[in-house]
Amino acid sequence: MQGRRISGAIGVVVAVGVAAWAGPARAQEQEAAPPPPAAAGDQPLGEEEAMVLNFERADIREVIHSLATALGISYTIDPRIEGQVTIRTNGKIAREDLFPLFNQILRNNGIAAVKVGDIYQILPVAEAKTRAIVPPSAAARQGARATDSFVIEIFPVRHVSSDEMVNILQPFVTPGGDALSYPRSNLVVVTDLQSNVARLHELVISFDTDVFHNLHARVFKMQYGDPDELANEILGLLAPYGVTPTGEGEGGVFLIPLSRLNSIVAIAFDPIMFTEIERWLKLLDIPPEESAGRQTFVYPVENAKAADLAAVLNELFGGGPGGGGGGGLGRVPGGAPAGTPVRPG
Repeated sequence: MQGRRISGAIGVVVAVGVAAWAGPARAQEQEAAPPPPAAAGDQPLGEEEAMVLNFERADIREVIHSLATALGISYTIDPRIEGQVTIRTNGKIAREDLFPLFNQILRNNGIAAVKVGDIYQILPVAEAKTRAIVPPSAAARQGARATDSFVIEIFPVRHVSSDEMVNILQPFVTPGGDALSYPRSNLVVVTDLQSNVARLHELVISFDTDVFHNLHARVFKMQYGDPDELANEILGLLAPYGVTPTGEGEGGVFLIPLSRLNSIVAIAFDPIMFTEIERWLKLLDIPPEESAGRQTFVYPVENAKAADLAAVLNELFGGGPGGGGGGGLGRVPGGAPAGTPVRPG
C-alpha cells in the first residue's frame, strides 16, 4: 500500500517517497525533459493508498481543501467557515477511512458537508439540517450512510406520547440536529446525521414499550378504616424507603383509594411492594375500639336545630349543656357507641 503525507502549518501537501533530488549535473537534461506531472498531493488517493495527516494549527479551509483533494470530491465552502485545526495521526489512514475522519473533523468544528448533486456544500452545521434529505429508497439510504449526511427520519410512537419521546431523545441529538413532535399522529421527526439517526432509532425502540407490561396491580379491601386516610398513611410510612407516590423514587408505587368499594388499588413496578403494603394494612386497618384517641362523627340534622340536639346529647353523655366535655362527641367509657340510638331512662 502506497503512503502519502499531508502536513504543514497551513496544510502543505507533501508526497512521501515521490519527490527526488536533482543535482546540478542533470539540470540540462531536465530542461529537455517534458513538464513533470502534477504533484501527488494534488491527486485523489487510489483505492489502495493511505496517508498520514500532520497539521499544526492549520487553517480549516486548507485542511478541507487537502482532504477533499485526497478524496477526489468537489466542494463549495461557505465564507463564514473559519478556524484552526490540529491533527496528528501516528499511522497511515486508509482511503476508505478518510471520509468518516473528514466528517468528524468538520463536526468537531461546527461544520457539515451536505451533498447536492455531485458537489459537497461545506457550511455551518446549524444550516445543514435545513438541507437534509429524506432517503426515498434503500439505495439512497445506503448512500447517506456512506457519506454520513444529514437526513430526516420519521418514527411512529405507539405506547408513549411523541412529546415525551422528544424529551428523551433531545439530549442525544448531535449539535445542529433536532427532534420534533407531531402529536396529531403521535410521530417523532428527527433531523440528524445518518450515523446518529440509527442510534436514536434504537432509543425509540427501547423506550416505546407497553406500560402495562411492566406494571403490576393489586386491590386491597378495607375492613374498618377509611381508604383515603389509610392510603396517605401508608405512603407516609413508605417515604423513608425511597418510595414516592408518583413512581419517581427508587421504588415508586401508586395508591388509589376507592371509597365506593371501600378499597385501595396499589400499582407498582415491583410486586414486592404489595407484601409491604399488606403488612402495614394489618397494623393500621383495625376496629375503632382498638385505635387510640377519640373519634368524631358528623350527623346531618333534618327535623331539629343542631345546637339544641347537641345540647341534649351532651347532657345524656356527660358533656354538660352546650359543652365540649370528655363525652361530648363520640362515646365515653361505658357509654353506647356513637351513632347508636339511645333511650333515656
